[in-house]
Amino acid sequence: MNPSQNGRVMVVDDEDVVREVLYGRFIKLGYDVIAVSGAVEARGILSSGGVDVIISDIKMPQLDGVSFLKWLSENGFKIPLVLMTGYSDKETAIAALKAGAYDYIEKPFDTDEVVSSVESALELSRLRAEKEELLKRLSVDNENLSRKVSAYEHGDFEKEFIGSSAEAGRIKEMVGRVSSYDSTVLITGSSGSGKEIIARLIHAKSDRSRTGAFIGVNCAAIPTELLESELFGYEKGAFTGATTKRQGLFELAHRGTIFLDEIGDMELALQAKVLRVLEDKKFRRVGGRDELETDVRVIAATNRNIQEMIEEGSFREDLYYRLNVFNISLPGLRDRGNDVLEIADYFVEYLNSKMKKSIKGFSEDVKKAFLAHDWNGNVRELRNVIERAFIMCDGDEISTDHIELAAFSGYSPSVSSSAAFSGINPRDYKAGFRSAKDDAIRIFEIEYIKNLLQSTGGNVTQAALASMMDRSNFLRMCRKYNIKPEDFRQ
Repeated sequence: MNPSQNGRVMVVDDEDVVREVLYGRFIKLGYDVIAVSGAVEARGILSSGGVDVIISDIKMPQLDGVSFLKWLSENGFKIPLVLMTGYSDKETAIAALKAGAYDYIEKPFDTDEVVSSVESALELSRLRAEKEELLKRLSVDNENLSRKVSAYEHGDFEKEFIGSSAEAGRIKEMVGRVSSYDSTVLITGSSGSGKEIIARLIHAKSDRSRTGAFIGVNCAAIPTELLESELFGYEKGAFTGATTKRQGLFELAHRGTIFLDEIGDMELALQAKVLRVLEDKKFRRVGGRDELETDVRVIAATNRNIQEMIEEGSFREDLYYRLNVFNISLPGLRDRGNDVLEIADYFVEYLNSKMKKSIKGFSEDVKKAFLAHDWNGNVRELRNVIERAFIMCDGDEISTDHIELAAFSGYSPSVSSSAAFSGINPRDYKAGFRSAKDDAIRIFEIEYIKNLLQSTGGNVTQAALASMMDRSNFLRMCRKYNIKPEDFRQ
């Protein structure tokens, strides 16, 4: 790692305004920043070394971002590369991920999202440097460090399902068994229990990790009218704005794994098309006539009761049985005993590195509080509680003065939110139950997001933390309802 305060970041983009925005943001955060207008200029600077992470546009004159990535690989540079791309170049960005890029950010971007990606990439650089130093001194591989580096290479530090409880052991055994086969898997469990971690582990331990990518999509975060084209792609002229042909995620995940998170939120018409892919391995792009084939493993997840949805007519029974070939039901954190302390220790190790602290652990009172708490938000809630404690703690041990469990145990609607619900009268609805329920959920989600942004002054990171949502999922929810966080900044 570069000896500067937080690391050295190189920004490569031919647009002046992009370079200026990112340069100013990272300088304020204490980073060393090099900003250049093209990849050719960047190559000359890199010959002298000293760069920890690169943020590069894809479309640039002389040398584009993908060709730059190839040059880095061919010349032995192990610098994480974060690509910036327009929506129309998304499939190019995904192909770049397969070729070794660390992450990609869609333009127009939120600078907080870029910072988050860079922080993870810098941690990867640090771990790689630490590993190389240990290997030089000890001439042996450090298994734990290798695991963490592998995790960061996939953009997800929670790469292992941590825990020694009987429940954790059962989950690990099931993952080990099903990874060797191509069976469809349905992962069920409450929010924050680790469903995507399990899906990634299944892929990583399977043969498909060597032949294709793991591509995840949150079915609840993408509007219904866009989800179909996201999954299946579209032909040129399929709809207004479709100026070029575009591959879908089922096509891009060929020979790999596609993870359909929150499958319970998918509309019935789209469920039928997903069922056909599962049965025949065939699909059509939106606006297309030709049948395309894909060799893809499907892993789905939901925190909803699918059986109840089948009874009310909002989920296809045939799709459920096709998805539920192998079911993994994840327990809540409160049902995993001392696992909560093991996971908490893991977050201490991670956050010490990320936040440049040296906290050794928790007081006995905190451990007792952790074991007694219900953890309705599961592992995600635990991480949020510990991250807040890190911010509050100036010593080397987290005490009860630093934790605030009540703040994360639930959400009480504000006056405006309650007022919104008071305006919903079931007697006014003549449509079906599903339509009425969707309206109620939409109103709640809008008011919930707005209230959080209002209380945090438009700070997306703080709002996501309070909601126990991943920051990227919180931003997707904002985009879903055209809510702009900057409108709430004071």
